[in-house]
Amino acid sequence: MSRTKKIKLKGLYPAPSVPFDKNLKIIKKDFSQHISSMGKIKGVGGIAVNGHQGEMLSLSPAERQKVIEIARDNFPAKKLVISGVAAPSIPEMVQQIKEAKSAGADGVLVIPPFDYMPRRILARSWHAPVSFFSEIAEKVDLPLVIFQYPYASGNWYDTETMVRLAEIDQVVGVKHAIRHLELYAEQYEALKGKISVLAARDAPGLLSKMMIGADGVCIGISNIATEHWSKFVELCLNHQFNEAREVFMYRLMPLITHVWSERVPRRVTYSASTKEALVQLGVFSSGLVKPPELNVNDKERQEIRLGLTKAGLL
Repeated sequence: MSRTKKIKLKGLYPAPSVPFDKNLKIIKKDFSQHISSMGKIKGVGGIAVNGHQGEMLSLSPAERQKVIEIARDNFPAKKLVISGVAAPSIPEMVQQIKEAKSAGADGVLVIPPFDYMPRRILARSWHAPVSFFSEIAEKVDLPLVIFQYPYASGNWYDTETMVRLAEIDQVVGVKHAIRHLELYAEQYEALKGKISVLAARDAPGLLSKMMIGADGVCIGISNIATEHWSKFVELCLNHQFNEAREVFMYRLMPLITHVWSERVPRRVTYSASTKEALVQLGVFSSGLVKPPELNVNDKERQEIRLGLTKAGLL
């Protein structure tokens, strides 16, 4: 029997980058303005801070708290602030969730605790994931969003697991990064109406996912030209797929191709290339990332500029 969930996720959920100064401290002014501008865009239902795009593993607990606080202070009260949480044990995960709530988060995106080699086998059946999420749900009073990793990661949840997780009251949605479209379609059909499904694919495959079905999108590349990504999502949710394709191909594909391209081995992370794009657009005053991540070089900077130009942003 389906239950009424605490919150519904719908629309675009950008995963914001966090700007750092030369001392690798958060630039509060830049970040505040970035969050505020995204909050004014129609169709943005919320933001997902402290995720991979926000360099969560490089942030101290105090910095993660600060990110949430800045986001909540500068984002519309009626829109959701979701914070990523990642910990190898249940007590640590519970503590992070409680800290996120105290800082103002409306929900948390749970990074899989099975994301290291000896534990990956545990994600292959429903027993460990359901036990983990069930115990978390008993100890915290905050909505939980599942992070469904790509199939190739070896750290993804099968359909039976996802359906069982959706039955937990605290579980309200999934950031669905599966790239295998047949599996995505299977899981979307199994989950729709039970929890919110946010498609996640910073690549051409996102267009196919949206045609299969979704309640919204959660992606890091939508830091750049958020208004165009939001328009694309709105058109897809209204089943205006011809118009959505036009926006995707002529406004968004250049960003995918030149800023987030997966065609060749990358020297830098998507965090670094996205920040550089935001610098070129005048959104951030610094594109620095924290080590061990690498900053972009001149060749990469030129490639990013080409993408922004093709997208009509410069």
